[in-house]
Amino acid sequence: MWIGSDDDHAWLFDFRRDATTLYLAAVGELAAFSAVPFEPTSLLDLGGLTRLPASGGHVRYDDDRDAWVVTVLHHPRLFLDRQTLLPVRGEMLDEEGRIVLYGAMKLSRYERVNLTGASPLAGPRFPTLVDIVSTDDRIKVRLSVPGPTDDDVEARYFDLRWLRERFKPVKEHRPS
Repeated sequence: MWIGSDDDHAWLFDFRRDATTLYLAAVGELAAFSAVPFEPTSLLDLGGLTRLPASGGHVRYDDDRDAWVVTVLHHPRLFLDRQTLLPVRGEMLDEEGRIVLYGAMKLSRYERVNLTGASPLAGPRFPTLVDIVSTDDRIKVRLSVPGPTDDDVEARYFDLRWLRERFKPVKEHRPS
């Protein structure tokens, strides 16, 4: 699968069957498909890779995970390691407060981001391996980054026209 988005659209190219299928929707509406139970940006949230708001959240300590738990409206619940304050788990909850998806990060798999023109020790730490799993075992996603840098990401990876030409979907689904 190839999941992504740009400013206007979110998409999932599904290669699991004989013919590539494209699921396409406006940003925030891709989860309307049963084949796509989450938005692409959720993967970043679950991996602890998006900025939390400066206010409006709740922090408590979780003895079982030996971690600080940060809860903010419209964001996954985030568990921060007590000593390093690095994210070690993210949880997406349903309306009843049950865990639907969770992301797990290992502290041993964090690396410094190599920033252009800066000391190798100056960059923020970034999880190089994030496992995202649904509690019903329908989804298992592994995000792996071999060496995080501040280099530009290839723009074509977020260009729907280029992706369509590259993956050549035979079927296309949009929300009705």
